Amino acid sequence: ALWLPDVTTDQSGRASVQVSLPDSTTRWKATARACDTGTRVGEGALTVRTRQPLIARLQAPRFFVVGDLVTISGNLNNNTDQPLVVEPVLSAGGLKMAHEEGTKRVTIPANGQVRVDWSVEVTEPGTATLKLSALGEKYSDAVERKLPIHPHGIEAFVALAGKLDWGALALA
Repeated sequence: ALWLPDVTTDQSGRASVQVSLPDSTTRWKATARACDTGTRVGEGALTVRTRQPLIARLQAPRFFVVGDLVTISGNLNNNTDQPLVVEPVLSAGGLKMAHEEGTKRVTIPANGQVRVDWSVEVTEPGTATLKLSALGEKYSDAVERKLPIHPHGIEAFVALAGKLDWGALALA
């Protein structure tokens, strides 16, 4: 997340650094090594755990097949000490929403989780783009996935019939 090869301390030997951590990892380790103009050296390490206050997770199959009627789920996690009211929204490019629903808001309990379901119909082969958004007054999160849509079909079997006429074959 950050590499600083040269940080200058104050008169008391302290330094402070601002770090913006990406949300792709939840545990970070910070290591500092120091030396002065003489021969004194020191080292320190610290582990930090980060997490977003609101996390939207999408649950869908790995692929779709034309003709499927599928339930797509969104799991919304509240990592705060207060209940959160959010509006979950699913956009499903390449798929047809089975039931058009109006705007709905859900309340996620403090340090809790809520599951929201949508039904989609798979009508054409290609690629589906699913985007789940959790929109709140204070916090928001979103996740997007692209999934293949396979055509509906069965394995093709080719049956051949023929006649072998031994008299027509000449032996060399």
